[in-house]
Amino acid sequence: MNNWIIVAQLSVTVINEIIDIMKEKQKGGK
Repeated sequence: MNNWIIVAQLSVTVINEIIDIMKEKQKGGK
């Protein structure tokens, strides 16, 4: 019944991961 909550949490986690990757690239990381 709360599947949408799980999906929302997963989406936030994925978005945070992408943001971290983008920050690493901006810093001139590998």
